[in-house]
Amino acid sequence: MITHHLNRIKYAALLLVFSVAINGIGLSNAAFVDQGIIAGYSVTTGCWAKPTVPEHIYPPDGTTANLGSAWLDDPYVDWEDSIATCPLSTAIQYQYQSYHDEALTSLAYQSGLLANSTIPAPNTPDGAYYWRVRSFDGYTYSDWSEPWLLTVDRTTSVVTADNVVINELMWMGSTGVQGENDEWIELRNMTSSDIDLTGWTIDGAGTGSSAIALDGVIPADGYFLVSHYASGDSEIADDITVDQVVPGISLHNDGEHLVLRLPDTTLIDQTPVSGPWAAGENGATRKSMERNSVPGTGSSTDSWHSCTDSVCNDDTYWDTDEGDTYGTPGSVNHSDNDPTSVETESLVVEKKSIEEESSEEESNDATPKVTPPPSVTPTPPLEEDPVDPIPTPTPTPEATPTPTPLVTPPPDEEVLDTEEDVEQEEGGEESLEEEESIKEDEDIEEADEGDALL
Repeated sequence: MITHHLNRIKYAALLLVFSVAINGIGLSNAAFVDQGIIAGYSVTTGCWAKPTVPEHIYPPDGTTANLGSAWLDDPYVDWEDSIATCPLSTAIQYQYQSYHDEALTSLAYQSGLLANSTIPAPNTPDGAYYWRVRSFDGYTYSDWSEPWLLTVDRTTSVVTADNVVINELMWMGSTGVQGENDEWIELRNMTSSDIDLTGWTIDGAGTGSSAIALDGVIPADGYFLVSHYASGDSEIADDITVDQVVPGISLHNDGEHLVLRLPDTTLIDQTPVSGPWAAGENGATRKSMERNSVPGTGSSTDSWHSCTDSVCNDDTYWDTDEGDTYGTPGSVNHSDNDPTSVETESLVVEKKSIEEESSEEESNDATPKVTPPPSVTPTPPLEEDPVDPIPTPTPTPEATPTPTPLVTPPPDEEVLDTEEDVEQEEGGEESLEEEESIKEDEDIEEADEGDALL
């Protein structure tokens, strides 16, 4: 009985192979469809080949989205469309995942099946996200794409050109034990915010003009020192901190073009493009190549000078006090041959001189003014028990008649004038007496009203 069933299965398998051959589908194909009933058995074949793996497009791997960045202005992730290999497949769909860690153990978000190969990502919280995508053809999923890193950080602003500059180069090494290998590069933060340099590169600073990768944070208005050796192993003073040790630093003595870049390769700063180094000395004394205090354009030779100030070779910066190595690793540049420093000092002196002259002229032109002391009006003593506030009428002085010059008028006119004058005088006196009497009556009435209110 068992042998009989085995024979039937073998027969069905042979018929299936024959059917595949008749339909012109090679046995090596990864996908085919066929169905039939053979000797009472239903045999169905289908798709087992996966659709192609999506390829990431945007944002680039390692992107940091700060305030003002293009990604935060329009947040989304995008990938290439997948291709189905199964004839039965319907429209391709996608599934998106993001994790907080590179090991992909801490899931941050997972989508359902998406019709489009772009997913918007508004209001994404600050943090690091390793994102990946896979496609689905209706039958099976593709493999996951390789994870890409996106960091969202709204606490810092977008870094633009010249926010960080290449500030000083010890391209010739020191006169100490390490000699010409004692090389370092100093960066300067021109902003009032800390800047994460992780993933940044300096093209041309490595062996054979290769790039070196940076790792660390440069403080606000501060410096970041990248050295071939730690300070304890180099001529640099032991109390100066080397922020990153990169044994691969190699700066050619005949010149090098250094380019500081963001992780997305955006150019931030550079040294002059070709030719010998713009500054620095390599001889019995070795003097660093310093950036001007007003940095200018890094690619211009006018933006650089040699460190020649006497302060540059004392034990503030070097193990050997007053030695033959000049530079200011990890600190502000201050050489007396910095043209921008001289110009700035001249402007300050000129401004101060103008202000002093203006002050002297104002002092000479000014006429002293004597201000008389203010007159003091004596205050009358207050009465303890004031009597009714009735103002005492001031007696009106009697008018003193003005003597009339003796003019001999015609007889009639003289008498007439005299009578009119007498009448006007008498009328004026009566009017004054009547006004005084009325005023006294009004004052008495006001006093009575005040008593009534009290």
